[in-house]
Amino acid sequence: MKKKILIIFAIASVSCSKNENNEILNQKTSLKSVKQVYPDPGGSFSYEFDGTKSTESIRSIQNLSKFVFEKFEYQNDLMSKYTTYDGLGDVTFSYEFKYDSNDKLKSVIYKSNSFEYEQFLTYQNNSIITEIPDQTFSNITHKITYSFNDANLIENIKQVKLPDNKIEMELNFLYDQNENCVKIDSKNIIGNAVYDYEYTNKINPLRPHYAKYYIPHIIIRGKLNVIGNNVPDIVSNFGENLLLRNTNYRYEHKYNDNNYPVSSNVFEKSSGTKAFSLKFNY
Repeated sequence: MKKKILIIFAIASVSCSKNENNEILNQKTSLKSVKQVYPDPGGSFSYEFDGTKSTESIRSIQNLSKFVFEKFEYQNDLMSKYTTYDGLGDVTFSYEFKYDSNDKLKSVIYKSNSFEYEQFLTYQNNSIITEIPDQTFSNITHKITYSFNDANLIENIKQVKLPDNKIEMELNFLYDQNENCVKIDSKNIIGNAVYDYEYTNKINPLRPHYAKYYIPHIIIRGKLNVIGNNVPDIVSNFGENLLLRNTNYRYEHKYNDNNYPVSSNVFEKSSGTKAFSLKFNY
């Protein structure tokens, strides 16, 4: 099965004002959906939006089957639940988000068929600290620290195994003046990796849709493990500008009269083979 390249971007207050969001909506350039299509027989993923909210994602396989594989729910304009499904419609896992009286995220409940826990968030200066239990060993927990820069963009993620305080994984992020992530240094027990990114000067239409739900999204996509996570795929798409190339792919975009992308062809840098295409619906 083809790997799904995450085009969804999320995590801690990206600087996007209400006026900017309203301006985009009034210009009728707010996304209704983005469809990611793989060459046959790879199928497609369709990411659906409602205003500034992600609503659901739909998986299609060779036009033979079509099902919702992830769904977002909201209460009082806050993300309250995220659920993933298999092809039969059964829940694979979910995250439930709890907030305090000031609408600050205070805890997250994770549930799967075989594992369940509640993680509590502690806010300390420019960091959020939380712990999650190990799924296999009851005497082990994993402490995760999310650190943010002065622009409230994720700057560092570190996972430490307790009680021996061994660093399992660490990510460091570098941004340009438009809050585009241009480099990520990744370290884990398997080895190190560097992700590089280059951007166009065109508007990234997905940014307004995820700015408000930055922290829930990074928790959803950034569940760390010893070999990696989806954070690099997310953060590279949350700046002001549209991605042009990254470590593995290069993008060729077509734009509408407002300089918003309407379609993109994405090619593997090493071979030049077309990997997938994107279709933007406004």
